Amino acid sequence: MKHLWPIVLLLFSGVQAGELAIQDTELESSAEGSVFRVSSRFELTEPVQSALENAIPVTFLWQLRIEDKREFLPDEALWSADGRLQLSYRSLSRRYTVVDPDSGEERTFSSLMRALAYLQDLDLPLPPLTTVIDSGQDVRLRYRFRLDIGALPPPLRLPAYLSDDWRLDSGWVEARLETE
Repeated sequence: MKHLWPIVLLLFSGVQAGELAIQDTELESSAEGSVFRVSSRFELTEPVQSALENAIPVTFLWQLRIEDKREFLPDEALWSADGRLQLSYRSLSRRYTVVDPDSGEERTFSSLMRALAYLQDLDLPLPPLTTVIDSGQDVRLRYRFRLDIGALPPPLRLPAYLSDDWRLDSGWVEARLETE
């Protein structure tokens, strides 16, 4: 039986960095675990789309953190997870694929628009929040989604690092979690 724990997601303020912005978030919590649903919006720039069309895969990184907000001290990390999603184009089948290299899960799409729609709406797993958060703790959920320039082939990395066209990054967005 699934039930919601008394966790409230408050004050989620996304900051657009580059051409990638977090649009909406939702936190669903149960005794078995929690899911953080995040919607982002972005358009691939011409150089990124050109790389894809020339059989160069692009990798996106997501980072999720739960941190204890402390006065006068650095925030304490209570839990963290990172993941990668690789977008590629297969010219023979004229299909786009999104692969999670960690799980091996692969999805195929008939168009770039559909592949991007999948990347823009993610369900990310969290542990049961009662195992991470104590009642009354001032806790923050932090999330980031970005293009991984370091995963590009070596000849493309330097131009990509120097060009704003490759800087697809949501920046860190933060939500306050409260227990009741």
